[in-house]
This record gives sequence, C-alpha cells and structure tokens, in this order.
Amino acid sequence: MTFLRIPPPLTLDVPVSGRPIRDWRSFSGKTTTEAILLQRLRAERLGGAFWLPARSEKGHFDHLVSGGGDWEQTRKIIQTILTQHSGQTICVTMPAGEGLPAFPRTFRHENVVFFQPSEPHALLQRCTAVWGSKPDDLTLLGAVYGRPVKLLNPHDTFESFSTGQAMGWLTEGVEWSSPFTGRRVDFAAMVEIVSDVKRAWLQKRNLGVCVGMAWWKRRRIRQFFEGSGVPVVFRSRSFAAVRSAESRGRGIAVWVSRVPRGLFRLSAAANIPVARVEDGFLRSIGLGSDLLPPSSIVLDQRGIYFDPSCRSDLECLLSSTEFTEALRVRAAALMKVLVERNISKYGASPPTGFYRDIPAGKRILLVPGQVGDDLSIRLGCSEIADNLSLLKVVRQRNPGAYIIFRPHPDVDAGHRKGHVPDDVVLLYADEIQRGGSMTALIACVDEVHTMTSLAGFEALLRKRSVVTYGQPFYAGWGLTEDMAPPIARRGRQLSLEDLVAATLILYPCYLDPVTLLPCGPEILIERLSQPELWKPGLVTRLRRVQGRLYKHVAHLVSSSARKSK
Repeated sequence: MTFLRIPPPLTLDVPVSGRPIRDWRSFSGKTTTEAILLQRLRAERLGGAFWLPARSEKGHFDHLVSGGGDWEQTRKIIQTILTQHSGQTICVTMPAGEGLPAFPRTFRHENVVFFQPSEPHALLQRCTAVWGSKPDDLTLLGAVYGRPVKLLNPHDTFESFSTGQAMGWLTEGVEWSSPFTGRRVDFAAMVEIVSDVKRAWLQKRNLGVCVGMAWWKRRRIRQFFEGSGVPVVFRSRSFAAVRSAESRGRGIAVWVSRVPRGLFRLSAAANIPVARVEDGFLRSIGLGSDLLPPSSIVLDQRGIYFDPSCRSDLECLLSSTEFTEALRVRAAALMKVLVERNISKYGASPPTGFYRDIPAGKRILLVPGQVGDDLSIRLGCSEIADNLSLLKVVRQRNPGAYIIFRPHPDVDAGHRKGHVPDDVVLLYADEIQRGGSMTALIACVDEVHTMTSLAGFEALLRKRSVVTYGQPFYAGWGLTEDMAPPIARRGRQLSLEDLVAATLILYPCYLDPVTLLPCGPEILIERLSQPELWKPGLVTRLRRVQGRLYKHVAHLVSSSARKSK
C-alpha cells in the first residue's frame, strides 16, 4: 500500500512505505486528531502519484472508477453505475500499460471514458463520486476530499468508505516506514516526508538543462534532479543551453557565480525560465573550496537570496508565507538540534574551542571575515565592502569592546581573496581566532558584527545580537540591528521561528547522501552527525595541499612587500 510515496527516481528503487496491519472496516469513521493532517493532505495535494501529468481536458464528470487488474470487478462497478445513474458520466482509470479490456458493446457508451493514470488530485476535484474495489490512491483521495466513496466487496455489494474511516485507517491501520532509515514512523511523519519531497520536486520539475556546474559537482547535481521526469544535461555555453532547453521543453538551472555571457538575454528571448543555483545553508562536512559536493542547494526562480537588488524566492517566502503553528514548532525543534549539536553550514563541530584571555566585564564582539570577491559582498554591500573596512568601523563604533576577528576558512585555506595580514587586523581587533568551531565561538560572544556573512544567521539561532553592515537575507525583518539603508520591500516583523522555517525548511532542496533521495533538513542533520560519510577523497586532499602552497606563497609575497616599504 503506497498511498504516501515519492516520485520514482530514474535509477533508484524506492521502497514501499506503507504496510496495512488492520482492515479498514474496523474503523468507525470518527476522527478528531487527524483533522490537521486531513487539511494538510488537501492543501498541499499530497498522496498518490502527484507527479503524473494532469489531464488536459476540462469539465466536470460524475463518477470516477479506480480500475485495476481484475477487470471483472471493474465491469461490475461500471454496470452498477450505468444501472443506478443512467445518463451520468463515468471516467475509468486503467493501470499503466494496459489496453482497453474487451467489455461488451453496451460499455462503449458515450458517457464512459477510459484513460491511463494521471495526476489524481485534479481528477478528484472534478468528480462527484468515487468507486473502486479496495482502498487505493483514488479511493483514499476520494475520501480525503470528502467525496462519496463506494468499494465493491467480495459479496458483490458496495460499502461506503468515509473520510473518517480513511484517516483512521491511514493513521492506525497502516504501518509506515521511513525511506531513509527503514524504521517505523507514524503517519504524521510520513506526511512530513512526502511534503518535503514534493516541495523539492515542484522546484525542479520544469528544469532540464544545467549550466555553469563545475566538473566536480555534476554527479551530485544529477542526483539532485533524479525524479524530476527526465535526466538533466550539462552545457557550458549560453547558445547550446538555450537550444537544448527548447528541444527538451525544460528550463535552465545555472550556478550563480558561473553564468555564461548572454544566458539571460538569450533565454528571455526564447521565453525559457532560468533558475539560479547556489549552495544551501546546511551543506556538507568540509568546504566547497575543497571540492566537496553539496548536500543541499537552493533553486531560485526570481533571483538569489544574497542579492537584495531584486526579490528572491526566499524573500517572497519571508514576506508572504502564512507560518502555521506546526511549521513554527518544527522550526523551533530544528533550531534546538542545530544548537545542541553545533551544526553550521559546513557540518557538525566540537562544542568547545580555545577562547581565552577575555577580560571580564567587556562586551565581546565577533567580526567574521568574508571572501573578498564573494557575490554576497559585491551585491549586498555598499560603503562597507571588505574585511578591513568592517574592522575599522566596528572598532570606531565600539571603542571599549573586546573584538575577535575570525578569518573566513576559504580565505585562510588559501583558496579565495580577502586576506588581511594579522598585524593589520590587530590594529583594530583584540584577538584573531582560528581554532575551534564557529558555532562554539558564537556561543562565547555577546554580539556578531557582519557585512552579509551566514555567521549572522547562525548567531540569531543562538540568540545572539547581530549587527549588519550590508543587506543579508536575514536583515530587515526586525531581528537584527541594520546599519545599511533599509530595503523597502522588507519590514514585516518576523519571529526567529518564521525566519528559520522559510530559510531552512521551505527554501532549500536537500539530498540524503546515503539513499540519494530528496529529504528534509532533519535527515541531512542526522547524516552530518556521521563523520564516516564525509571522508575526503583524493581530489579533496590534493586541493587542500594546493591551498596550503598558495597561502604560503601569498604570505612570502606579503612579507616581502611590507619589508620593502
């Protein structure tokens, strides 16, 4: 019984998730605790093969028959409807791949239509009554939507299948198991799993051409798009990407920092949608600059979260989502786990660091360094747009504070720009902190002062004050002190749970690195707590050696330049 399931990936075998353990007839039809789940199934159109194409024709029909392999039973159902409801329209679904059965000529009635399975929710919203021989996708969804449902029993009589019976049976009469762990979960957890999967599927279902994807990311990107309907293809140039998108009838996904020249102009002329791709906020254990592929990405159809010049999908979520109590509860639980396990973008970290010699009674400020040419700096900053300028203004505004500077790990590893010599840093900061984890360091300070760093978001999770000098995605919602000019589009007062729900639950796409199935953030957090899954390969080890050599050469050049002055 697979009522709650996920789109079948192109190359993976998705396990069956539900096993009936009680007969549906044993449920009385009374339901109370399932009301929220019932509303969610309807609102999000969950259940059944929601990924199938919808029927193109429009209009209402009277009876929907869930046909099966036993065409004798289907024949009896159709005969009953024709007898009891003369002149009314009947639509009969057939199993995929089966032809029209050899029914008597009387069944070739103009009001009886046979067709292959299609998106079930649209069908249910167009029909009055549902018929079948057992609880399956269509009959269960018929009950979910409150349609009269009749099931043919072995005695050739019909029994009513009510909404309460369906929900009671799904909740207590079916044993559900997680596709990620194989362990038993309750019906509410399965609804959450399918909701996360469908959200990711909706984001990528119309995309089929990938552009600007580094060679070491392509395998992982292909895995992200499993289950979207067709395998993605990779292109390097704009013209080739647009031509492929036109021939496939799909949109383009492009890595934000690697957009080829002319892509947006050509795609707009061809009326092809383009989604911008970037790492998610819970990424992996290790740095992207070490060539470790991400386990979460964002697919933004409007802009991208770190570009405040236009509305992004994340900004739209933050400004317009009706955050339910259930979603806020989930966000609060997610925050709790992230804080307790010291998990940030680059994985789980030890809970302690080496933070010493901090004078008592002083406010402790953390200034996280950022990559000098990072797009979030180029697009989200104006007057304060580099690490040294940030240090200067923080010291000017806080002359008596104890300031800790934390170099960005990619810069410190020698992979990216933005290095400030230590002796220059110490003109404005009291300490340079490299040891230990960022999350543990945040826990030791009073405030975080940043341009656009994700460390500001992680500080909010840990209930620290955050001062922004650029326009990061988490600024402008009443949760931070903002030094940069306000963004007129923002201004809605959000709770921290609202910010987390939109940023970590609704916006990204996650991939379970074990099963390679789309998942929610909670599954990835469990995987981030398993270091054996994230052992660096040969390419990563070579990349780290390259970074150390680059950093050593840069240090020698910098020292030589200072001595010559």
